[in-house]
Amino acid sequence: MSLSIHAGWLPLLALACALPAARAPTVTGAEIQEQWVGKEVIGRTNNGARVIMTMSADGTAKLLVGAMPDNGSWRPWEQGYCTTWKGLRGGQEMCFTVKREGDKFNLFRPDGSPNGSVEVK
Repeated sequence: MSLSIHAGWLPLLALACALPAARAPTVTGAEIQEQWVGKEVIGRTNNGARVIMTMSADGTAKLLVGAMPDNGSWRPWEQGYCTTWKGLRGGQEMCFTVKREGDKFNLFRPDGSPNGSVEVK
């Protein structure tokens, strides 16, 4: 028995294979506030740098990227969270969409590109 696939179905087949990643649940700002505040959020950026972040209930935050420390603030956002660092990004706020896959949280920049992944300890 042979199975042939019509060429017109290939784009749909590719889309169907990509859907599980796209369906990973988005984590809300309220969930971030509930699950991350007061804990170490540890992971890696897309370029492999180790990241340790702590968020406090008063909206302050600390960050260590590689050997570079920074302080700033954070706030919940409907699709994740936003941060403003004193040194990083010249003090400009950036919001990240957060998608959960098991114990891992994948972070995405505003343009949809991946920013890295973290776990809460």
